[in-house]
Amino acid sequence: MNSATVTVKIPVQAWERLVKAAGNQQRTPEELLIHLIQDFTRSEGDGGEAGFYAQLTRRYLHGTLKRTASVNAFHLGNEVAAAVQSIYGTADPINIIEQARARQ
Repeated sequence: MNSATVTVKIPVQAWERLVKAAGNQQRTPEELLIHLIQDFTRSEGDGGEAGFYAQLTRRYLHGTLKRTASVNAFHLGNEVAAAVQSIYGTADPINIIEQARARQ
């Protein structure tokens, strides 16, 4: 695999949260960081369900997501719901949002 070496200074608390999140996903912090970079830089033209949620996440992070419906309208497919359940312990969007808010 082609690779680049990058040195980044980040606050210790941010790194500790990344290490904890990586441990929860049974990954190394470096793997999680690479995954986050790949998700963030993927083109918005990605098709399929995963591409839809990746695009939704990017828009939220950029502050360009317009509210058009309630979070209660989310309906996850069985495979996605199982993956979300394994990571967050719930597939309920409201519980996931509360978990994300609690981390900030």
